[in-house]
Amino acid sequence: MVCVQLDKLHRDAEGRIVPMFKVLFRVEIPRTEFTYTNAVNKIIELNDMYDFDWIAVDRGYGETQIELLHRYGMENPITGLADKVVGYQFGEKLLVRDPYTYKQDKKPLKPFMVNNSVIVFEKHKIILNPKDKKIVEQLEQYRVKSISTNGLPTYSSENEHLVDALNLALLIFEQKYGNLMKKVISSKILLIDGIDTPDNVKSRDLPQKKEQKIFSAINMGGYKGYIVNATPKRSSFNRPKSFTRGSF
Repeated sequence: MVCVQLDKLHRDAEGRIVPMFKVLFRVEIPRTEFTYTNAVNKIIELNDMYDFDWIAVDRGYGETQIELLHRYGMENPITGLADKVVGYQFGEKLLVRDPYTYKQDKKPLKPFMVNNSVIVFEKHKIILNPKDKKIVEQLEQYRVKSISTNGLPTYSSENEHLVDALNLALLIFEQKYGNLMKKVISSKILLIDGIDTPDNVKSRDLPQKKEQKIFSAINMGGYKGYIVNATPKRSSFNRPKSFTRGSF
């Protein structure tokens, strides 16, 4: 079991806010006669302590365990286990929406899950415990063993349980909270001096001028009289070409 937290307010060495995934802890259940039962009890215990948002489970190892957790959640609604426990079968296909065309397409789950984790690592968006040598060792040994005729990769199948658990955690984050990794622009509050008070705030209304009629007389030459043309003088304030900061 691997517990992953998303710290949206993590600050880097320069003090900038950079959301980061953090591996808080991991738990291993010893192989015994009641390994799966002990695993279910441990998940219930950890959920009581941390109140997880979501719990991703590999169906290949825990179909019955998922049913037990759902049943426990129905009997104890306060735990939320009936809703937050989600099962994944690595051989199934995942419905994914294309970010450009917005069309949904089915993708093989495991390659999509692994590629999602690769993107997180490539963007340096995850922090591991440097003292936890086992998870680092499994990550370093994780390999693409072969490529099938239809282009699907086959991954390492030995000593990879921690990697699979980590991949599942990052996958369910992407599915449920994909928009959380958007960049935070700023969280600082700056004091601006010289803010206008109601006593010295200038009016935002543009000055108005009354239109004045300009009369022009045109001499018609051999004809008697004049033609008088009355046209209003357009004020330059009727429609300014552009607004500047000083206009307000």
